Amino acid sequence: YGCKDCTGVVFAVSVSDIAKAINFDKSTFDSVVVEKEFANDFLDGFKPSMPSYIFKPVSISTLTGRVTYQIEGRDEEGKSNIYYIAIFINGKAYNFICILPDGKSVRDKNLFFKGITIGR
Repeated sequence: YGCKDCTGVVFAVSVSDIAKAINFDKSTFDSVVVEKEFANDFLDGFKPSMPSYIFKPVSISTLTGRVTYQIEGRDEEGKSNIYYIAIFINGKAYNFICILPDGKSVRDKNLFFKGITIGR
């Protein structure tokens, strides 16, 4: 799901069954998702959908005990930045994306990401 606000900032969320897509059981997936090589492969799989962006290396961390990737990129020609958080739960990636045009406040981006909660 996605939307663009009146200032041109884009917000999107999606869920991907990554473990199923790559034919891994949850245990195998949980063991590889923490590895930098897997994170790089994940980013490489995402890049073709955003060809004008140059991405920084993936940052791996945890959010309430869940493996999380933070990805940032820059589209110089389109004059925008992309911010992407993927949270991995039970083999699925819960994806949160914000595309922020130059000159726009980071306030709404920060509120969007701060609003992420993990329930049961």
